[in-house]
Amino acid sequence: HVIVPMIQNSRRLRDSLGYVKSLLGCITKGSYGSTVHGQILQTCASSGRLAMEDPNLQCLPKTYLFHDPDEQYEVNIRNSVIPVVAERFLLSADFRHIELRLMAHLSQDATLIDMLRMGSSDPFRLLARKWLRNPDGEEVLDEQRQQVKALTYGLCYGMGAARLGESLGVSPREATKPVSYTHLRAHETRE
Repeated sequence: HVIVPMIQNSRRLRDSLGYVKSLLGCITKGSYGSTVHGQILQTCASSGRLAMEDPNLQCLPKTYLFHDPDEQYEVNIRNSVIPVVAERFLLSADFRHIELRLMAHLSQDATLIDMLRMGSSDPFRLLARKWLRNPDGEEVLDEQRQQVKALTYGLCYGMGAARLGESLGVSPREATKPVSYTHLRAHETRE
């Protein structure tokens, strides 16, 4: 329907303005003029990841595309964040699936390592296909992918069957089915 793109554009625009307002609210005057200095928090996230605040530059969205009947507009809020001093630079690093990559390295699980080496494929879809024993041509549903992702990180961080079942919306018994397979694979890897 014609109204759907209008609603999507409206939401994207609202989100973009929210980020811009957040950045403008964090501007301070200093020796380099008006700048924004986010604070990196090393110990606040329970997952052990780095976090940031005032503003959270990690959450700045990638490029938004706005469409109207005649033209397409591109908005990239990340381009507004630049280093003040010419000799300095900003590093933007995507530690894509870092915990999964560490698990693969530490366990030396050949299947998991191969999945991650494929690069362009989504490793959680590949894991879901393998764990759920879906044939290669059969599509993995988004919900199945999310469950396998929750299972993987849950195992990585020591989540038990009761908590995993709660987070997945299934019984603890149901949550242990893929866990049993995973423990079997981990045992095979250790041998």
